[in-house]
Amino acid sequence: MILLPYPVANNRYYRHFRGMTILSKEGAAYKKEAAWKCKAAGMKILYGDVELYVILHPRMNKNGSCSKVRLDLDGCLKVACDSLNGIGYEDDKQITRIVAEVGEQMIDGGLSIQVRNLEKM
Repeated sequence: MILLPYPVANNRYYRHFRGMTILSKEGAAYKKEAAWKCKAAGMKILYGDVELYVILHPRMNKNGSCSKVRLDLDGCLKVACDSLNGIGYEDDKQITRIVAEVGEQMIDGGLSIQVRNLEKM
């Protein structure tokens, strides 16, 4: 598992400009940091069908309690899938299984990710 920073909200990851949807500056910065962390952890591009395992870690309040404000699990999946394009797999069309859950809180929050080749049955 690789721990990435707490993801950007999906509506801030992209911007709409002249009828097109483009990656925002904030989205590009998140993708760049995700790429750096994944490559530093030894992640290689996988080919064929892949499985993505994601754990969203909510932010922790200063008193140690879990923040009531957190991203929707399905919203962070889009950001996670798009951020790993060209890093963990060639294209997110390769993802044929996703396992996602909300995990334990962390001081700044985070997103744990694992990408694996999917075994053919």
